[in-house]
Amino acid sequence: MKTQLRPFLGIILIFAIGAGLLIFQRQHIRKHLPLISAGLADAEKEGLKIIERIGVPPGSTPYEEGSKTFPAESRNSMWRGAKIRVTWRREWQSPGNHESVEQWYRERLESLGWQPFLIGVPSTVEKSFWKDKWLLTLQRGADFSTDREPYVRYTLVLEWDYWHNLGR
Repeated sequence: MKTQLRPFLGIILIFAIGAGLLIFQRQHIRKHLPLISAGLADAEKEGLKIIERIGVPPGSTPYEEGSKTFPAESRNSMWRGAKIRVTWRREWQSPGNHESVEQWYRERLESLGWQPFLIGVPSTVEKSFWKDKWLLTLQRGADFSTDREPYVRYTLVLEWDYWHNLGR
């Protein structure tokens, strides 16, 4: 009789653990959703102000209108359907070359308290900087630095994410 009960006890234990995890997950979501919503509302108010405060190198002009998006979570995420991050993206055109543009941003961002952000091997096509829950990425675009009037295109991407803790 005991040997017949053991498999059932194992199954019951698995179901109990699964139910406990689901309950914990729902409580976790219920706790964080108001915090996420408040943070996202603040981020939406601050995003364009941050971009304006940072500015662009002298002589830069927008190449495109720009966009603001709310990247979605994967279908398997417990946060599916919730907005937990916002991204602003705009392509710019600046005189000079990519190195001079990157130097200008590095100096400007560091003077505003932003820090370089790097995971793994340094990239030659994008540079990232972080501050609090914000991540700013400078992505290289078209390079016309060998023309008679040299210029380059680059994309600025500013992202706020509730889960960012980039200073770790």
